[in-house]
Amino acid sequence: MQKIKYPSLRNNVLALGIVQISNFIFPLLVIPYMTRTLGASVYGKIIFAQAFSAYFLILVEYGFSWSATRKISENRENKYLVSKVFISTYAAQWILVIISSIIFLICVCYFDLLRNDWKLYAASFSLVLGSTLSPMWLFQGLAKLQTVAVLQILTKFISLAPIFYYVKTPDDAIWILILNGCGAIVCGIFSIFLIYKKNIVLWSWPSAKRIKKEFHDGASLFASRISISLYTALIPLVLGYVAGPIALAYFNLADKIRLAAG
Repeated sequence: MQKIKYPSLRNNVLALGIVQISNFIFPLLVIPYMTRTLGASVYGKIIFAQAFSAYFLILVEYGFSWSATRKISENRENKYLVSKVFISTYAAQWILVIISSIIFLICVCYFDLLRNDWKLYAASFSLVLGSTLSPMWLFQGLAKLQTVAVLQILTKFISLAPIFYYVKTPDDAIWILILNGCGAIVCGIFSIFLIYKKNIVLWSWPSAKRIKKEFHDGASLFASRISISLYTALIPLVLGYVAGPIALAYFNLADKIRLAAG
């Protein structure tokens, strides 16, 4: 049985604190520029596209962020078991990505509201791909929150910093979604490279039985998670559909200020 080393609790707590701080600081730095450059209407459309894609993020993440993290944490000194959970869960997530892509395409083609700005929605779906590509639950289960902190901050930097260069007019709005997706994809590729380079797992082909088990183990957690998360994604989606993008833009700004103040 091969053991896996993991950082101390103090370092993990510090890393988690850094992540939480960055979640507030980075958006507050770039949002004033985006709203001034894009205007309320276009900025609202960006928020609506992100809210729509959030549903697919919830589907792809399933209950794995809890079930897989728990399994890996309980067996993190056993590299063989960690590898089995990782490979099976990762394969299950990509199956959900394929299903999500089909549903996403049908929705965009069927609804006029989405079809008219299909480029924005296509760009927003890249965040789903990037999020899936980066298995944060593996690092969390191994108590490698320092790695999680570095990857998340790197994602935000790659996503947000270039906005000041590429976004100059409302016509450049799509770049915001493209950069968000690219940042997540680049960090996802880096995380897989890190897993391979550090020999964190033993790579193998997942079995259908193991994949099915991961779906089964995450099902109840997914039901719980979706009941908690859906309403947060539902509010901006309903508001944007009923009241329009300008109202959604003002709501989003107020919500960001509320979260930062809290």
